Amino acid sequence: MSKNIQILEEFETEYSKEILTLARKPWISPDRIMNHIQQALNTSNSLRNYEKVIVSGETDNLSIYVIGLDNLIVYTPLMNIEDNTILLETSPDLWIKYSDHLCLVEKTKEIADRLTLPDVVLINLSVKDVFPAPRFALNVASLAGYIRKYQKANVKIIDMQMGYTTRDILEYIRNFSPDIVGISISFGQTSPALSILQRIFLEQDVTQTSPLVVAGNVISAFVSEKLINTFPNLVICNGEGELSVVGLIDYVNKRVSLDQVPGISYQSEGTLMRTPAIEVDMDDLPLPAMDTVEALINNNGALTMEISRGCFHSACSFCPRTHKPRRWKGLSHQ
Repeated sequence: MSKNIQILEEFETEYSKEILTLARKPWISPDRIMNHIQQALNTSNSLRNYEKVIVSGETDNLSIYVIGLDNLIVYTPLMNIEDNTILLETSPDLWIKYSDHLCLVEKTKEIADRLTLPDVVLINLSVKDVFPAPRFALNVASLAGYIRKYQKANVKIIDMQMGYTTRDILEYIRNFSPDIVGISISFGQTSPALSILQRIFLEQDVTQTSPLVVAGNVISAFVSEKLINTFPNLVICNGEGELSVVGLIDYVNKRVSLDQVPGISYQSEGTLMRTPAIEVDMDDLPLPAMDTVEALINNNGALTMEISRGCFHSACSFCPRTHKPRRWKGLSHQ
């Protein structure tokens, strides 16, 4: 017990304040925080044997897991440790609470399995002739924030507005070998989307493994049947993406079947299948992930925000936004 307390004391004294400073900067991605902590721990005598650092969550519920052979340190710099998502789900028996933000728990199989997070890459396409000025990519940023809120996966965002090419994206997918690749296809972005999808599905050299590929946003939903006929293994998100992508993460983790994932289209034995969409509660949405904000500012881009979705009228014959709610909904006044 005294050794465990000593470990927690060292973590609190040597590392917690610096991590707290990073946590208060939401534009710093979990990967950057993780790398910083890992480098710092390598210089520690008592913590050097902790084999892995996982940083998950978003803004208020950001959580740091420092994993050893038999136990793990859990640090939640911006919320009470007892509200931590993973601990609430797994309820470990051994729990040494050092402060409201720091504890040590037994590394059970349940916790180890829960912290084996799949890797998700979300791609924001861009064609400068269509949108010459970069804008905050709310599409993928909202999904990333929601995934992190529930600590479902490690999420990386690739935004073509920041100078990435389709070749860069394919190289990244090849090297990273994610479990899920999500592509947002909006107006004017069909050409880069098809280029990426063709390489992933039709050429075997892109990845060592076969990621689940899902396409969303207005064009994907509008021509979902045509896209799936062209790429039979593609999954289309028909509506709001948050619950769909979390469901797909549960699917790759073998927790649900594909027909239990809400709001998607896919092909099964040559038949086009559609599952009913479930609207997301606007009050359940966290802040969008801000990983790309620094690059956006450096490229003189514009920040955008979303506080409502859908439309009161929702009946215009020319409107292709079938992926949006068929009613208006906004944040509550709570």
